[in-house]
Amino acid sequence: MPFFQQTIAPEPAVLPDYGTMTKGRNIPVFKETGAYAGIASIPRREKNLRFVLETLYGQMDHFFIYLNGYDSVPNWMEDRKVTVFRSQDYIDMNATGKVFFAERIDKGFFFTLDDDFLYPGNYVAHLKQTMANYDNRVAACVHGSIFPENPEYYYMRTAIYQYQGGLKTDRFVCLPGTGSFAVNVCNVDLSLRQFLPEVMVDLTCAILCKNNKVPLVCVSRPHRWLRNTDREGLYQQFTKEKTHHTHYAMAEAPWDFSQYSCTIRDIMEHIVAKDAKALENPKLDHDAFIAARRGIVPGNWQNTPQYYARMAEYYRSMDYTFKV
Repeated sequence: MPFFQQTIAPEPAVLPDYGTMTKGRNIPVFKETGAYAGIASIPRREKNLRFVLETLYGQMDHFFIYLNGYDSVPNWMEDRKVTVFRSQDYIDMNATGKVFFAERIDKGFFFTLDDDFLYPGNYVAHLKQTMANYDNRVAACVHGSIFPENPEYYYMRTAIYQYQGGLKTDRFVCLPGTGSFAVNVCNVDLSLRQFLPEVMVDLTCAILCKNNKVPLVCVSRPHRWLRNTDREGLYQQFTKEKTHHTHYAMAEAPWDFSQYSCTIRDIMEHIVAKDAKALENPKLDHDAFIAARRGIVPGNWQNTPQYYARMAEYYRSMDYTFKV
């Protein structure tokens, strides 16, 4: 397995630039169409990481694992379908390690995973089928949410579809949780430089999808189809404090439905052109299709009570008075 010996000193606040990360590294390119997974891990989650790979082993063609802070590479990772990168050979990349190898995949689907999730036996097939249902012109996720048009705070949402909750039909969203994200690499450029220097994989994927006109679909599924084993992660950490995410989310505004509606309408028309009966699929996001065709905004993209509650919470934290 490919290990690299050059050590790069860590930066205190941000990750190194792309050139520093990759200079002099002979990293192979995967040119065969397949299902590829990227995952970053920390030592205390090794047991669950192994369970993740065992669960998804038959579903994926290859795994790329970025080990942050591991003293050594566990023996069980010595496998033909596993490529390991270590923070000692590069730097502790935090969650960004999950996309470290993405740009070296020429064809197929790239799945970003987390080392604290329990994935179902039909995980890959379901996300790939969902993307196929939309003419393979969308990305897919299990945890997804929708920004207001101009978010003043990163955690403002008009809707959140939690990964552990059930969803009767697909829903178009604008922000994925990248513990459960999948995309056709031909649709979005996943170059590592685009994820540096800040650690904000979810938001970067959202920005890349938006700018490449690749709508994001939160997939239908039963309750607790995807589960979590560790309550304390980056999401819990970041929601307790103000972070750099807000600046980038505001800079990429607007996030309203009109940014996606033309592409969604075009996808719908292509689906009908190929097979009119395809729209009879009850799992499709028909609310979004209707809204895109009529030039209106679907209800879940409008300012909801959840949005006003989050906005009030934000202004209280800023010692402002907020009135609806």
